[in-house]
Amino acid sequence: MQKPTYREILKLIKKIPDDILRPHANLKIILRQRTYNYFKQNGKEKSIESNDSAQNINESHDQYLALQYLVSNKYKLKFPLSKKMLHPPRDPNYYQRIIESIKPKPSLSSIFAKWFGFR
Repeated sequence: MQKPTYREILKLIKKIPDDILRPHANLKIILRQRTYNYFKQNGKEKSIESNDSAQNINESHDQYLALQYLVSNKYKLKFPLSKKMLHPPRDPNYYQRIIESIKPKPSLSSIFAKWFGFR
């Protein structure tokens, strides 16, 4: 069984994208803080499994695998969404409009700044 270290876990956490919809409940930040607190108690350079009982070893290894699956989009690839799900018959552009509403729009001042050479 592989023994994930603090650095290995942080590398995986860095690959998780930031959540712009919920910056106050960002998974990336929560996982980083949880990992820091755990290793602060048990010694930073030790592996997750070094001080745990057999049950905790399996549980921590399962959590590490779950994080790997999350980062690699394993289940998104294994269970792809159908076109019917992505483009509902009543409103085929529903999800596209949601994505466009989330993206930041350029402000009027930035457009004028580009035209007139200001920064």
